[in-house]
Amino acid sequence: MQHYTVERQEDFEPVFKKIHAARTRAMSVSNTALTFRERKKTIAFANRTRIPAMYGSKVWAEEGGLIAYGADAQLVTLESLDHVDRILRGARPADLPVLLPTRLELVVNLKTAKALGLTIPQSILLRAERVIA
Repeated sequence: MQHYTVERQEDFEPVFKKIHAARTRAMSVSNTALTFRERKKTIAFANRTRIPAMYGSKVWAEEGGLIAYGADAQLVTLESLDHVDRILRGARPADLPVLLPTRLELVVNLKTAKALGLTIPQSILLRAERVIA
């Protein structure tokens, strides 16, 4: 398994070249502020080079990525807003519990799977919160 890091927008193309040259058979893309901002470029690369990829939030699959598995961003935002409300009402941040995601979402894009010549097992499709046909 190989790990590639992108820290700036300029890092994407050199990393894409390394991934392609390594004949990568699959990839997982972390959901960071930078990768999220450049998601269309990353999805296009994965699909163009026919590399099956999994991403960290449903937006990626909704925009053409193969599979996304990650925290329900809307729920995380609502829970964060509850913390903000408590702080504004006088709670000390150090007294508030650390919150971890309580719900993960699996989204599968069958259009992309078909374009890549892949068959997604029925067991995965049955577990998915959403299947994009």
